[in-house]
Amino acid sequence: MTWSAIVSKELSSRLQGKLSYVVLTLMVVTFTALVLGSFWAVVLSVPTVVPVIGSSAPGTGAVSLTSLVGAYRGIFLFFAMAFCLLASVAVVAPAVAATSISGEREEGTFDLLLSTGLASRSIVFGKLVASVSFVLLVALTALPGFAMAWMFGGVGIVDVLLTIVLMLASVCLFASIGVFCSALGRTSAVAALYAYGFVFLLGLGTMAIYFVGAANQVEGWVRWVLALNPWLTLMAVPEQLSGQVAQILPIAY
Repeated sequence: MTWSAIVSKELSSRLQGKLSYVVLTLMVVTFTALVLGSFWAVVLSVPTVVPVIGSSAPGTGAVSLTSLVGAYRGIFLFFAMAFCLLASVAVVAPAVAATSISGEREEGTFDLLLSTGLASRSIVFGKLVASVSFVLLVALTALPGFAMAWMFGGVGIVDVLLTIVLMLASVCLFASIGVFCSALGRTSAVAALYAYGFVFLLGLGTMAIYFVGAANQVEGWVRWVLALNPWLTLMAVPEQLSGQVAQILPIAY
């Protein structure tokens, strides 16, 4: 038995359960609602009645959020959907991975798994690969929604590739946190709470540390914590917008 056998067993058991289809349905419904909401928010910010296809050239005049959305509506819509997808993955991945090892304890099969003779690293790696594969399968259901952003144009291939790389890295990070917490928690519920706590610290915790440090004139010392925040990294991907968005922020950094 190898780690690939664990991956096959985990995926087959997850896909055969009713919870998997509930998660897939909720993912599709929620993401579709967010896509439609983002779409109409972008359309309403444009002074034209019918959106002009491919019109994502920068506008002129004073920099404001409305003018930026109107000038770069394709890019804004694309990254708004990517942000929503990343938030959805942050909810699904820790919960899925948190049941990988603690679930074995709850079902009384943990000793049986150890008796297979697999090394500890192989068991952990198999559980991690299975969790990442399942979360990516769930995330793939949201890909058709990104077709709406291509209607407006302006999204470069580099932005798409960087977003994909960031999304894959984030899924692996969230799943790794879930597997780690699953090894610590006695039950899946406790492991999931630990995992969500870590993810919360990556999101709002890093921003809080940065703002406190910047307010106390030690911004250079705390800037590194922002590298741990996937959402801020995603917002920094479109280089053509980073500088202009920074001009309308109510903070100095």
